[in-house]
Formats: sequence, structure tokens, C-alpha cells
Amino acid sequence: ERVLADQEGMRAANEELRATNEDLRAANEEPGPQDERVLAEREGMRCANEDLTAANEELTNAVAEFRAESDALQSERDELLLELAVLERKTADLAGQLEEAIGRCELAEARGEGAQGGSV
Repeated sequence: ERVLADQEGMRAANEELRATNEDLRAANEEPGPQDERVLAEREGMRCANEDLTAANEELTNAVAEFRAESDALQSERDELLLELAVLERKTADLAGQLEEAIGRCELAEARGEGAQGGSV
């Protein structure tokens, strides 16, 4: 009888533990004030993360556009530098030709050809 009573007590204690377990499970499934606060904070963090992700994407696009513009400007600069070099060379050539023409004129004047209408 004593063993049976002990077994019955254990069954009753097990039933109480099961009931307590069920109560705890139910309480865990229902959000409490603390859980609601945590959920609200998580939602705020999720929204902030979405905002940061969008801002990061915008920044990435802006950087890509800047790089493309920078590359285009660099190419244009390179072309202009090339044109400048060509113009400088032509200017030097023309300056040389002008100096030669001035030299021929001076020589012709020295010979007296300029005064007589000779060809320069």
C-alpha cells in the first residue's frame, strides 16, 4: 500500500508538473509587456536597418556615377592634353618658320632687295 501511495503521489506530482509546464508554455506564447518592448525595439532596428541599406545603396550608386564621370573627365583631359601638345608643336613650328622668314627679310633688306621690291 505504501508503494502504491508513493506511486499515486508521484502521478499527482507529475500531473501538477505537466499542468505547470502547460501554463508556462502558454505564458511563453503570449507576449508580455517586456516581450512587446523587445519586439518594438526589434521592429525599430529592422526599420533602421532597411533605411541604412537604402542609404548605402544610394551612396554606392552615387559613387559609381562619380567614378564614371571622373573617368569621362579624365579621358577628356587626356584628349585635351594631346591636342595641347599638337598645338604647342604647331606653334613651335610656326615660330620657327616666322623666325626664318624674318631672317630672310632682314637678309634681303641688308642686301638692298627689300627697297627695290624684290621677292621675299
